[in-house]
Amino acid sequence: MIFKQLSKQIFLYSVLCYSSVSWAEVSTQFSIGLSQTNNLELQENIDDVDENNSSLKRQAIISNFSLSKQSLDYTGGYNLSAQFSYNKGLDNTGDIQQITLRASQLKAFSRYWLMRSSVLLQYYESEPLAVSSYTAVQLENTLGYLQDNNAGLDINIRLRQEKHRKHISDRYKIQRTELKFHYYFQHYNGMPYWAVYTGFIHNNADDKQRNFQGLNAGLEYRQWSLGSFNGTVGLQWQSNQYPSFKRKNEPKKVAEAPNPLQQNKSDAQYNMAHIRLIKPLKKSMDLELSANIGRYQTSRLSSNENFYQISSHINWRF
Repeated sequence: MIFKQLSKQIFLYSVLCYSSVSWAEVSTQFSIGLSQTNNLELQENIDDVDENNSSLKRQAIISNFSLSKQSLDYTGGYNLSAQFSYNKGLDNTGDIQQITLRASQLKAFSRYWLMRSSVLLQYYESEPLAVSSYTAVQLENTLGYLQDNNAGLDINIRLRQEKHRKHISDRYKIQRTELKFHYYFQHYNGMPYWAVYTGFIHNNADDKQRNFQGLNAGLEYRQWSLGSFNGTVGLQWQSNQYPSFKRKNEPKKVAEAPNPLQQNKSDAQYNMAHIRLIKPLKKSMDLELSANIGRYQTSRLSSNENFYQISSHINWRF
């Protein structure tokens, strides 16, 4: 398989990159766990590509291995990381593999201002949904402002290109631009705090049905405790506007008087809630539980779908 060959090459390359430093300076992590979803299409952001397919339910064993090295001081520094993920389906839906390489540089301009620039290379192969498989390159830059009371603002811009070539009859390329603002409310070190974000997405694809412009927003409550667990909980919202097009097998609509505001657009909306809990088991081991639930609504076929994903992992750091 292409993935196995590519995995070996990237793993050997990563080892060579890290061979010039002592292993004590390298951080490694391995995790393994279970995952279940009732609608893989929406979890993988396949936005109603084929209405004739029913929602794909899936259970899987997920394993992740990552390597990272960073060097930081008061002027800034760098971070290098490589991650390998294998998602083994338990219900004959197929497997999912992913390789991610990232290099980041951090620069402190003053006591309060920091900038992080990064480049990411990614390979993703999905047997359950071949249309979602891709290779990607991403450039990202974040300008951050941090106050003495731990309040802060991040301004993030991301440029990403994905090539989807796995599905023989549905190949396409996407260029995505994202602008996002995060604000972190003041809090004491180690204490719970609130964070909010809002952003804009422009998705430009050579397949017109995947073009859209989107707005999103979210609210999170972080670093709170529930017994021996530390948690994050949040709400998310996203609305996408698509140009009009006629889909395969789409029923003809009764003629209506055109509405200038809706004449050339359809829309889709996601409303989601998520929770993540971590319980330390040992100094270098923890248990992680997470859940995402949401509702998807679209005007294309006036349809509504509920979706969820739950997972549990054991994480080792060594």
